[in-house]
Amino acid sequence: KKVNMQLIPIEVPENYEIILWGDNQEGNIAQSRDGVKACIDYIMAAPNRYCVHMGDALEAFWIEDKRYQQETCLEPPLEQMKMFKKTIEPLVKEGRMLTLLLGNHELRFINRAGNITKFMCEEIQKETARKFPLYGTYSSKLEFNDPKGLQWKLYVTHGRKSINSVSPDPGRRRAYQEFILQRHLESIFGDCLVMAKGHAHKLLVKRPMPALYLTSNKGKILQNYTKAGSGTTKDFYIPPENRWYACTASFLKSFELGVSTYSEMAEYAPTELGYIKIVVGDRDVQDVIEVKV
Repeated sequence: KKVNMQLIPIEVPENYEIILWGDNQEGNIAQSRDGVKACIDYIMAAPNRYCVHMGDALEAFWIEDKRYQQETCLEPPLEQMKMFKKTIEPLVKEGRMLTLLLGNHELRFINRAGNITKFMCEEIQKETARKFPLYGTYSSKLEFNDPKGLQWKLYVTHGRKSINSVSPDPGRRRAYQEFILQRHLESIFGDCLVMAKGHAHKLLVKRPMPALYLTSNKGKILQNYTKAGSGTTKDFYIPPENRWYACTASFLKSFELGVSTYSEMAEYAPTELGYIKIVVGDRDVQDVIEVKV
């Protein structure tokens, strides 16, 4: 089935935080429930904290999937949906969940039994009378506005491609992963100050790289640095090197005592568990932070 994207206008204050989290794969025994709880508790601990779920909320594997294991998959998909819906109840009740993306795990479920993510979001919609749809499809573009006008834009997608490097040097490995992350996202939209993806189970932020340039005025040579535009109609294009890029990690452990996970058997390296925090102050993105749990 065709999977479209969403354009979502959001009303926000001048100072707030956006938490990007996902890939928790409810129903998998290796899920870090403590990590998920810590993330939700953080969002709920202050009034101006909102979140986007980046997809793969559910394990959602059918028994014929090569990654399905009876010993690691605790519940069938519909039970997983009920469990996750209960987990995010405080977020949706208080209007903290801005959108919820479809992940590749749920996407595989569509051709067999329908769009479980969309169904869950529509049920939540009825219960909470939200002003805008919760279901964000596979990708969404969010526009943050206040009474003064448009602040900035965020592009989020669950993602499909991996972010890997075979370099034995940690510094080179990190630099190459940042390079790959930017290449995956930079060509999609030209007016988004922050662009983020999930799926790759990497906790990664690539910061803007301001470049030095000189100008002259009144007989003096002045030093300046490039900076991002706002993505508004007057200043819509943001050069790729002036944007923030993020990969939002996961809450799925590679190893679990007493069972063999498919990550372990595939010889995947251990992954950092966590989420991304976008800090907005004075209507502008001040920082994008990797948060480990």
